[in-house]
Amino acid sequence: GSGRRASEKKFLCLSLERKSNEWFEHANWIIKVYCPEATPQDTIKLWENNFMMVDRNHMTPEDIISCVEQFRDEMGDLDMLAIDYLGYLASGFKGKDTYERTSNAIKSVKGLSKELKIATYTPHQVSRLTDTGEEPELGAGRDSGVTEETADFVFALWADDQKKGAEERKGHVP
Repeated sequence: GSGRRASEKKFLCLSLERKSNEWFEHANWIIKVYCPEATPQDTIKLWENNFMMVDRNHMTPEDIISCVEQFRDEMGDLDMLAIDYLGYLASGFKGKDTYERTSNAIKSVKGLSKELKIATYTPHQVSRLTDTGEEPELGAGRDSGVTEETADFVFALWADDQKKGAEERKGHVP
């Protein structure tokens, strides 16, 4: 990214799961947690010059490149590309099974990130084999071991108070 302050960073979100209005409602809710008097117009003002969203159910690598080019034409430098989420992206890739499609999708994202010189955030679900409330292992990504192999960073969120037998549920993520 550039030398811009965090509040000036520019983001492109390719949402394959949620519609723009759902994301807006969630963004507005988050702002209201920190600033209860905030209005929807405040949310728009906060994001209007540094955030663009494209909501589609299916995207090819060519579609992703086109969206990045459109963003750069309209808004200038791009600091972060978010593709929500890997499972949906993988459904559009070729492969004999889910493992191969997911592997091909994450390798494509890694290649596009390098080609476009852009940091990319691509959330992914963990395997159903991970017990509720247990810290996921690095290789717990659903459908492909390639996800953690291609990532520069892997972040995990889990609620340890959801473990079987936990006495109190605090509702926090460690």
